[in-house]
Amino acid sequence: MLGRPLRVGGHGPSYELSPGASHASAEPTIHDCPVEAGQVKLPCSPAIRVVFKGTRDSWIKRHANAGPAIRGTTADLSDEKWPFIRAVVVDDKGQKAWTNPIRV
Repeated sequence: MLGRPLRVGGHGPSYELSPGASHASAEPTIHDCPVEAGQVKLPCSPAIRVVFKGTRDSWIKRHANAGPAIRGTTADLSDEKWPFIRAVVVDDKGQKAWTNPIRV
């Protein structure tokens, strides 16, 4: 995709980002979200909550206790009720970042 505009969106209107330009956001950052052998590993910027959402009845939540924020978490998704997941990260300002659905 080098040399082509990148479509950027979020809570507001989407726009095209020109090649060589950068996009800054105050929202939390998800660094990666690999799923291997039924395990998901999610490193992220400081957050107070990480939620792994699956189907309507399947989800896993991780909360920061009083003290340091979460900087990542792992979860066991080997249960067959997880055909896919979406990770949602919430920071201390209530701002969210999320992944696209990831096949488990």
